[in-house]
Amino acid sequence: MDDILINRCGIALSAALGFCAIFSVSHAASPSVSVGSATSVTASAATVNGALNSYEGADLPTVTLFYDDDQNYSSQRPDPFVPLNHASDLALWLDANDTSSVIQSAGVVSEWRDLSGNGLHLSQSDSSKRPLTGSSTQNGLNVLTFDGDDYLQRASVGFQDEDQLWFVVTEIDAGGVNHSADGIITYGGWGAGRWHIRANNGTQFRGKVYVDGNALGTTNFSNSNISGYQMYTIGFNRSGSKHSSWRNGAINDNNITHNTARLTNQVLRVFTGSNASYSPVGKMAEVICLKTSSNSVRQRIEGYLAHKWGIQSDLDGSHPYASSPPTSNLPLRKISLGTQAVGSFSQNLSGLPMGTNHHLRFLAKNSEGIAFSSIGTFKTIGPASLITVFPANLTPTGATLQATLLSTGEEDPSVTFYWGDNNASDNAGSWDFSQTLSGTHGVGQLSHSIAGLSNGTTYFFTVKAVNSAATAWAPVTTFTANSNLPPNDIQAGSPLVMNENLPINSNFLHFTATDPDAGATITFGLSDLNGTTQNSLFSMDSNGTLKNATSFDFESNASSYLIRVRASDEFNAFREEEFTITLQNVNEPPTLTSYSASASVALNRLEGEIEVAVVSASDVDSTPNYSINGGADQALFEVNASSGVIRFSQSPDFETPLDSDAGNDYNVTVRASDGSF
Repeated sequence: MDDILINRCGIALSAALGFCAIFSVSHAASPSVSVGSATSVTASAATVNGALNSYEGADLPTVTLFYDDDQNYSSQRPDPFVPLNHASDLALWLDANDTSSVIQSAGVVSEWRDLSGNGLHLSQSDSSKRPLTGSSTQNGLNVLTFDGDDYLQRASVGFQDEDQLWFVVTEIDAGGVNHSADGIITYGGWGAGRWHIRANNGTQFRGKVYVDGNALGTTNFSNSNISGYQMYTIGFNRSGSKHSSWRNGAINDNNITHNTARLTNQVLRVFTGSNASYSPVGKMAEVICLKTSSNSVRQRIEGYLAHKWGIQSDLDGSHPYASSPPTSNLPLRKISLGTQAVGSFSQNLSGLPMGTNHHLRFLAKNSEGIAFSSIGTFKTIGPASLITVFPANLTPTGATLQATLLSTGEEDPSVTFYWGDNNASDNAGSWDFSQTLSGTHGVGQLSHSIAGLSNGTTYFFTVKAVNSAATAWAPVTTFTANSNLPPNDIQAGSPLVMNENLPINSNFLHFTATDPDAGATITFGLSDLNGTTQNSLFSMDSNGTLKNATSFDFESNASSYLIRVRASDEFNAFREEEFTITLQNVNEPPTLTSYSASASVALNRLEGEIEVAVVSASDVDSTPNYSINGGADQALFEVNASSGVIRFSQSPDFETPLDSDAGNDYNVTVRASDGSF
């Protein structure tokens, strides 16, 4: 057959993003544990409380506290508990490195206990067919060793005909296969509604998933011997009647139509085939089953397993976790609380940073399973936060000093006003006058009236708040004893919105203010005395024009931003108000994702082939549509508007070229559009 050269022109490429979340997990057989409110909270210590609600099995659960401050918790960190994040979808979890779940005597394993809480423990009653533990490791983690006739099984598991993903991390030793039926995992043995993974070669482990006996047209994972630790993923999309398989995250069997229902109450075996006589020599590290067919979940579990067992370099290069493991926001600092009976328990924490949010959860584990509580929070006592406000009722001889307590720091403080004609800053003894308000105070407005001022004199005042954590001072404010009043009624001249992707320092909003004093000169600025606004992302001219100090993207940035505007007159009398700026989406053009985002690609196709290529693009605002948009030979092509599949309108013939120069080099341009671009 002869090649036909096809050129395609297009547009450029964009990227895609993803997230994860943490869920509370509790299975029927797993311990049930909950988190309570923290007590005895001080600036540097707290007592955290929890309860073991129930458990099954003869052994008391061990409880572990995981906690972290907000800075660590807010960082995306590798998640060592990825399987537990999938709640009731976790059907089976066998982990050889969890030695408490490997029941053994002198290194001989009689039972491998299921960590999912579903009680699907695998065992071996024949002592001559039991694997070993403690003799081999992978990536520093314990694995089970099988010598060629060892296997573990459960006589019946109640899996239903529903979506499932199976993950198996294993290694077959060199020379470890002596029969093509040697298997590593079997569900139900041979026949319809059952499946297993076998060597599929008499002396090499090449790997193949046999489904419904061998009725489904599956393929080998490899056409030569597979060595080293491998991760096999088996997918049953029962809602879509499809079967797929992957090795180290790379697709093998891709959405094969599979209409036969899977049987329930079948035997489950590890390290043997459909016939228990066929067992290879090798090691088993971990087995997980989830009741889902989600690709994102599959990839997350694959990433977790690959990095855990040190085989991440074997992941397919396009795998989202090829370079780093799955991460989450979660507390990781841990304290063992030992075994706990049903009831309440507590743990004292000390050395905590003051004024800091902390996150915690409890892990309970025994022979019947493992479960987390939900995540609880508490905040240590910290300094209060307060600001001064320009005085009210200002006259040549008196004024009402004002302040706003923005935060108590988790404990109501005592409050003292200081004032005089010299600025003593936070040196309490150097102020001319002071007054401590009675009692302690919560968040809100505070005031104190003063008299005996001298007309025309400039005064300074501040406020101090004291709680058990620290002393906090408000910024010093100045005023002149006269009848001048501060500006009022700050207003925005247009809606409080900002378009995304504005160039930095764009003028996008203007503020004005009125002043009750005739002829007053008003200047504007941003005031962030309490650090709770996003003023740093903006700038403001003295005439009230607001500008962006950075570029904002609607798809990846926050949707709203809080700013605090100050309007001051020539006597330093001022008014402050907060405004929320809403970020608006602006339609953006699609970006090409196929063929490495190249604008022009040369492709070789055999004569007689109808399908030429698949163009794909992404659009953050909508779904792109595809159309023929140019090229000397555009009349000879058609493109599917939704899928981007480019085809010849009629089958090409090398001996009878139809392209514009009769040289068998066809040129076509495809456009991806969202309707506007």
